Amino acid sequence: MADIKKLVSQINEGMSVRQVISEATVNPDKIKAAIEKEVLAYMTSEGFDEDEARSYSRVTVTKDDGRIRCEVGAELSYDGLIDLANRLDSVISKFDRDAYFDADEPGIISAYVG
Repeated sequence: MADIKKLVSQINEGMSVRQVISEATVNPDKIKAAIEKEVLAYMTSEGFDEDEARSYSRVTVTKDDGRIRCEVGAELSYDGLIDLANRLDSVISKFDRDAYFDADEPGIISAYVG
């Protein structure tokens, strides 16, 4: 019952119903694990061994203003980073159909869920 009161309170405080549902159902750890798996698969397909792929990439998933921010840093060329973003779009869309990765700055792409 307390959970329902919390959800109603969040909606009354201005959060959209979609944000409230997303926050209640999306697990940041699952998102991070799915992204890390795909980053590793992509980088090994590009010639990195697994240890190099882990050393030359990072995945950070944090809560940011009611949404989940997913950031991937990788030592890839611009084209490689965009290819990775396109592959990660299919991963992130499982959590939020409207989410997509976009380049933030050299070597970094990010997406918001929720």
